[in-house]
Amino acid sequence: PLITQQDIIEGCKKQMRGALQMNDFDERVVPTEGLDNVMVSESVKDHLQEMVDIEKARGVLFGLWGFDGSMRDRQGTTALFCGPPGVGKSRAAEALGFELGKPLKVVDFPQLLGKQSMKSNLTIVREVFKEARLMNAVLILDGHSLQTEGGEGKASIDDLRLLNLLVKEMTRFPGVVIMMLESNGSMDVFLSRIDKSLITGLKFVVEFGFPNLQSRKLFWKKIFPKSIPISDGKINFSLLAKSSDGFNFVQMGNALYRAAASAALRQENKRFLTMLDLTEAVKAERKRGESAIDRWVKAT
Repeated sequence: PLITQQDIIEGCKKQMRGALQMNDFDERVVPTEGLDNVMVSESVKDHLQEMVDIEKARGVLFGLWGFDGSMRDRQGTTALFCGPPGVGKSRAAEALGFELGKPLKVVDFPQLLGKQSMKSNLTIVREVFKEARLMNAVLILDGHSLQTEGGEGKASIDDLRLLNLLVKEMTRFPGVVIMMLESNGSMDVFLSRIDKSLITGLKFVVEFGFPNLQSRKLFWKKIFPKSIPISDGKINFSLLAKSSDGFNFVQMGNALYRAAASAALRQENKRFLTMLDLTEAVKAERKRGESAIDRWVKAT
């Protein structure tokens, strides 16, 4: 038997998976796609590429050019990814890991907050950063939102202390660390909870928005399985992009799955996907995303 390039790639993935220890509040992710496959705006992609470039240059900057003296405590690439759910934040983080050849250590932020005592939280936070550093992983602090700490913009003293500790450890981390923030509006409330001296340590603040018309069209094309039978052999992706205005990537995927499920249940001679299936599924997904109050307001 011969060893192929695919065998080597699979071996590398298993090695990266095995390198990361597991806890009850984290998971490990081995990236499989780079920046070329990320559906985000050009400005966001520019930020992501700059993060990759800076991280790749770090060896020269701190190893040969003497930045380890003046910026020893700020060697890492720190970022805040913020935006609504389902707009590509996690995919972007995975793409960064792929471009840098590193696995991701994804830590569930709410579960960190849910520990029994502040003292144990402090210990766990430091252990998380230590482990990610030793394993050379991209560290992702996930699951945080403006409602995480008590809702309605309120936060306990312990939550504020832990948040500031996390940001402080981020600025000291000698690698890539990203805090994910789910937010549908202004970040002012979140930033007001962080010590101003720490905010400057975040080298990147990347705001993700809902996909535009062109991004939606590209995404519809990307998620269509090649083997799915289609009526008349073609799909109007421009129409789908227009009809899914305001959708995130998850909602578009849900609509396609809903349409395909309807088509799959038909008699065999009619078992193919039509544009009507898709447009009806988009309408159903949009309605599903609205609350009962939203629908009542529109009807009155």
